[in-house]
Amino acid sequence: MIPADATRYVADDLPAFAARVGAFDEGHEGTSP
Repeated sequence: MIPADATRYVADDLPAFAARVGAFDEGHEGTSP
């Protein structure tokens, strides 16, 4: 079972995480891995 504190931490970090992933995807779009 996931502690409520852990869930809250993940939820609070989602916007920042999404921003990092979005920047990574935009910066590497059209390139080969």
